[in-house]
Amino acid sequence: MKKVVDYIDNFEGKIILHTCSIYNTFLAVYILMQSKRQDDTYVIMSSPYKSDVEAFNEISGQLSLYNIRSIVIDKKNPIYRAIGISDYRNKRVMKKVYQDLEINNGNFLLVNCSWTNRKVGYPASLYLKKARESIFLQEGKCQYVTPNDKWWYLALKKLYGNQTTFWKMDKLKKIYVQDPSKFPKYLQNIMEPIAINFDNKKLSNIMLDIFLNMSDQKDIENLRSSDGIIFSQPISEDGYVTEDEKKRIYEEIVSYYKSYGRVVFKRHPRDLSEYSFEDVSIIKSRFPSEILGIMGIKFDFAVGLCTGAIDSVIAKSRVNLNENFLSELTFELIKIDDGVNPCEK
Repeated sequence: MKKVVDYIDNFEGKIILHTCSIYNTFLAVYILMQSKRQDDTYVIMSSPYKSDVEAFNEISGQLSLYNIRSIVIDKKNPIYRAIGISDYRNKRVMKKVYQDLEINNGNFLLVNCSWTNRKVGYPASLYLKKARESIFLQEGKCQYVTPNDKWWYLALKKLYGNQTTFWKMDKLKKIYVQDPSKFPKYLQNIMEPIAINFDNKKLSNIMLDIFLNMSDQKDIENLRSSDGIIFSQPISEDGYVTEDEKKRIYEEIVSYYKSYGRVVFKRHPRDLSEYSFEDVSIIKSRFPSEILGIMGIKFDFAVGLCTGAIDSVIAKSRVNLNENFLSELTFELIKIDDGVNPCEK
């Protein structure tokens, strides 16, 4: 991640980071804490999901203890956009960010994590339009498997203020991802590979302080005493399957893998389902899975369905049930001995 830190340090102007999930907030803050630019930086966290917004507010409070300015934007729902409430609120936030950073004429670098293959989400697109330069960070390791949006949906998103041809903008200098070859060819010419790791020991305690709460300690104890961990995804909340189908899927996965030892089930921060697995602890804490690696918690095995989370933990075996689940909606149970790293086949 040094190349991103160097880009930030060498930029002559202010720095604005926009994030849209707990994971990419963790990544952005980790990079920022290694830079020399905390004094002229603003972290903007936005999401339409209540669970994310609640977590962002907690993170924002912790960031203030390290003199890092941040703000949380609750995107709420499309109705607010349609009647203009969101536009008013976001422009008011932008004015505050500009004033606090003393930005003139858009002289800032946007480090953006809020994008897909076809669009930059609002309000990140608002800052992209004004920025002098921008670099993008991969939103998540399996981001490339997200199905492309329909043309009519993109047209609606463009109407709402999303940037749908960002790759044609001269101000976009680099997109840093782990494997550019997995993305569409029209993006690859501005992509650069980046190795994502969280092995800076000097930052470990700081990251734990920012992203881990005292209320999470019971969950941490359960994690330390477990043989394996299973990660969920918000596949019903994102509209890929029904609520009942999601519960059936994870019931099947948990029932199979708990035969390998004591298992904990780490619920995704946006997974709102209430599960009741027999003899399995459910981790509802919203901390990112990267915390577990930083704390040195080890597992015999880690299992997930189309998630990069299993690659963020220390495990002897990692099982990714189907990296293309979001488009194929099928998976097969894999023996632990045949486990593979996430997004690698």
